[in-house]
Amino acid sequence: MNLKISYFNNIRNFNKYDIPLSTAMWDPKWYTQHIDKNEVINGLKCSPLVFSYKEYSQLKNECQRHCQQVPFHCEFMRKYREHLNKIDFASLMMWFESVIEKIAELNNDLKNKDKYQIVLIVHEKPEIHCAERPILQEWFKDNNIVLEEYCL
Repeated sequence: MNLKISYFNNIRNFNKYDIPLSTAMWDPKWYTQHIDKNEVINGLKCSPLVFSYKEYSQLKNECQRHCQQVPFHCEFMRKYREHLNKIDFASLMMWFESVIEKIAELNNDLKNKDKYQIVLIVHEKPEIHCAERPILQEWFKDNNIVLEEYCL
């Protein structure tokens, strides 16, 4: 199974084989359940990877938004990593497989199921380091998966 990571504004460059799954607590207003002009299903969320509002509200003053800290030294991001560590990785991977299967089936395209890929979506572009992306990439790497940036 192919897994990638990208950001919301890049979804416009996806094709029907790319399945965006938001990892954000709050999605952009336009990211609602619909199929866009490139046949991409929008509005899907990867709930296990979303930091809960309860956890966030206890730490919201810790995040300075685009601070100069390296994510691994930020209390907010350390707590996000702790959140990820509670997830059963094998179950998450099985869930990803089931999402691919369902989307391929919805598209009447099971013969091309291997072309589909999950793309985890965050708000920030890759060059912004104060973000969940490096934490997600590290967590996947620790579970023997390289979570590469989505490229056109």
